[in-house]
Amino acid sequence: MATENIGGSPVKCIEVDIPGWVQSLPVESSAVAELINCVRRGVEGITCAEDCKNLSSVTEGCENWQDECDVEVFPEESKAVVTAHIKGDAFYRLLSETAGEEIADECSLMRFVVSASAARRDYEKVKDALDCARVTGYGIVRPSDEDLSLEKPSSFRQGTNVGVKLKANAPAYHIIKVDVSGEVSPIMGSAAQGEGMVGEIMKGFESDPDGMWNTNFFGKTLKDMVQEGLSGKVSGMADDTRSKLRKAITKIVNEGRGGVICILL
Repeated sequence: MATENIGGSPVKCIEVDIPGWVQSLPVESSAVAELINCVRRGVEGITCAEDCKNLSSVTEGCENWQDECDVEVFPEESKAVVTAHIKGDAFYRLLSETAGEEIADECSLMRFVVSASAARRDYEKVKDALDCARVTGYGIVRPSDEDLSLEKPSSFRQGTNVGVKLKANAPAYHIIKVDVSGEVSPIMGSAAQGEGMVGEIMKGFESDPDGMWNTNFFGKTLKDMVQEGLSGKVSGMADDTRSKLRKAITKIVNEGRGGVICILL
């Protein structure tokens, strides 16, 4: 960085230039978070171009970034540009971190891409139905061409006329949003102990609702307790009941009956 004749020039803006593929990573990524923390510490007290020379070592000792950065000052714009260089071995490490599974080389990368591509195709089939279920409570995954099972055509007579009957079968998936409610009521000891703990919980809810749900009781958080109750209800429908519900929906769809009588036993 050349600072001749510009050492006292004010710097009001500091830009950080990183590789394009790193820019696509979320802020929570270890590499992005690490760089942000380093830059925040490095820019403290910088007011002029002369101070910017210290930015060349802002990433020193980082796990994902090389120790040396390139620094260029633009006095006419009152800004400095810091170019950070990612380490050569960081690509697959960050790729594994983002993907949630180990990707160590080109072979494992290709396997992951093939698997992700297949998963994306399957998701595209149900995406619209899932979005519809979120909004209206009911979504339908319509049959695609590859799902069709075509039967042999057959002829039929209707009076003096002759026609041909074409029949096909295909699965259609119905996504139903069910609002599940659950509650837990842990016993907290004697009346005096219980009142004290309840008071603390209510105060915590008013000041920090998220933190309150993470309060630990009997080795579990309150959120975990409620989640277990919800999970039990979601999986509590008997297989026989599921089968009957499926048959009922199938009959309604195929026979086009508008009226439905539901008897709960």
